Amino acid sequence: TDARPNGKIVFLSYPGGKLRQISNDLSDYWGLSLTSDARTIATRQYERNLRFAELSLADPSHTAEYQIGRLSWFTWVDNDKIVISDAGNDPRVVDLIKNETTNLNATKGHYYTKFALCGPDALVVSGYLGGTTSVYKMHLDGSEPTQLTRGPADHYPQCTADGKWLFYADNREPNMPLLMRQHLDGGAAQMIIKDRLWFNLSSDGKLLAHMNLEGPPRLHILSTDSLQEIRSFPLPRDCDAYDIAFSADDKSVFYTVRAGADTTIWRQPLDAAPPVEVATLTGKYVYWLRPSPDGKKLGLTIGTPTSEAVLLHDLR
Repeated sequence: TDARPNGKIVFLSYPGGKLRQISNDLSDYWGLSLTSDARTIATRQYERNLRFAELSLADPSHTAEYQIGRLSWFTWVDNDKIVISDAGNDPRVVDLIKNETTNLNATKGHYYTKFALCGPDALVVSGYLGGTTSVYKMHLDGSEPTQLTRGPADHYPQCTADGKWLFYADNREPNMPLLMRQHLDGGAAQMIIKDRLWFNLSSDGKLLAHMNLEGPPRLHILSTDSLQEIRSFPLPRDCDAYDIAFSADDKSVFYTVRAGADTTIWRQPLDAAPPVEVATLTGKYVYWLRPSPDGKKLGLTIGTPTSEAVLLHDLR
């Protein structure tokens, strides 16, 4: 399977080395089994059915969903606008109040995902071109992209509020990615952590939170300057979190726990108080969450996954 931009099925001839795409839709395909005559493939077609939603933190029982098209990731531009990206379209700016969508001026031939703000008129983003994914910096309209890292598999960029540091995941070895730090004005990148993890920077850029995905789950809080751990918190043993995010006031970290088809959002205060249950979304998975700049709501990428077995026949 080919993971860019989603799990397609491709055929690589041997010894000719010719690559031919078999599936051509927006679903992911997991697992392959081939009949003895090599004419039929059995696989599982998986669709996450992702969409954007807002959860009111004043009234967590209220969740508003928006019909703004496919998305996997988003970042807030202000309290009413987001930049979204996914595995099939150019990045877009969405005005949630006016229900207006504007495509970014993306460079032809590039595929951009995983945006994060980097100053009042700048974004950092993973850009895919010719088999290499690097981190770029660009204006909010997508213009003047400048390559910051060399790749070949650099993802989830974030930068500190003072414009000094860029943090990103070097995923050239998917089973053991590296959390990297690099000066935004250039220079060599520095490895911080070698582990499977999720991470997020505080809005003031002074703290980094990461959650390890191997071993007993634990939330770690580091200083972005010294890179020393300040404190850590145990997470539920059954925690199946896909993302973590600082609150807008940088005093807590949000994380998620799945139980069957439901997702519960929790908030861990950094003053060592017990975690607080925020809301449970019944029948929904949360894949990405970020608080609005004013801290009044949580933006969510939610999904209701569907899966079915399919057979693909060679009719030639």
